[in-house]
Amino acid sequence: MDDTSDSRPEIWQLSSISSGYRELFLGTSKLAMVLCTNLHLSPGTTITAFYYIYKFWSKFDALETDRRFIASAAVLLAWKVREDVEPSRSSRKLSELSRFLYRILKANTLAQNSNNASSLDISSSLWIYKDSGKEYSNYMEQIKTYEFALLRAINFELTPIELPFNHIERLTRLLLYSPMAKEEGEDEDREYQSLKMFRLLSMSICMDLYRLPNVCMQYNALEISLCSVWFAGIFLSLPFAYEGVDKSSKMLWISKVAPNINQNNLSRCMNESGKILLWLVDSDSS
Repeated sequence: MDDTSDSRPEIWQLSSISSGYRELFLGTSKLAMVLCTNLHLSPGTTITAFYYIYKFWSKFDALETDRRFIASAAVLLAWKVREDVEPSRSSRKLSELSRFLYRILKANTLAQNSNNASSLDISSSLWIYKDSGKEYSNYMEQIKTYEFALLRAINFELTPIELPFNHIERLTRLLLYSPMAKEEGEDEDREYQSLKMFRLLSMSICMDLYRLPNVCMQYNALEISLCSVWFAGIFLSLPFAYEGVDKSSKMLWISKVAPNINQNNLSRCMNESGKILLWLVDSDSS
């Protein structure tokens, strides 16, 4: 696989100007998400896999690579970086991942052909038995090849990326908790349920924002978290999301929870986040 040309637009620019690239990125991130879900990996591992996919395509041409193995290699490396706490499991990761990749791809093929997939149809054990494991071995070799290319793309930097979830937990509590409501006797369980809904929606939006490179490759975890809670606040009609601006043209709620944030950066992040959410709606409905 060849490196990208220096004259090529940045990956987030490709996502903005080309619906073809955008659908390629969305399809690949969706496969990574399905793999992570089936392997019971954490949301942090899933987000890290998304980030690795875009780092890979910042280095290599997206149209000359196989997205099945890019997604798999990104999940494998994210799994090792985020969750490799049991050395005994490390050797099984590649095998487990290859089996799940086969099951997902086989089930998808059968669905496209309007066939109902039975457990036998998507059995990875039967798949390995049929050709004495040749295709299975090829899957593992391809994933390892792409994983090494991915390591080159990130310059072998394995420090975990900052995740947005701690920011979201703090921000949702600050923005929703109301001492006045407490004094007026609002039920604590009701307040907890409201906080839980606000937090879950913010987390879900945040995961969606990482599905394209436009935000996660340009902005930091705090900026993305602020965008996530803002859109969640709008969807839930929470008062803070509709507050005005202060003397420095900064939204009042941002002045309270993140007074030192760069407002210009955050405004651009909010704009890109809105585009991503609209693209996801269009993509899911098509």
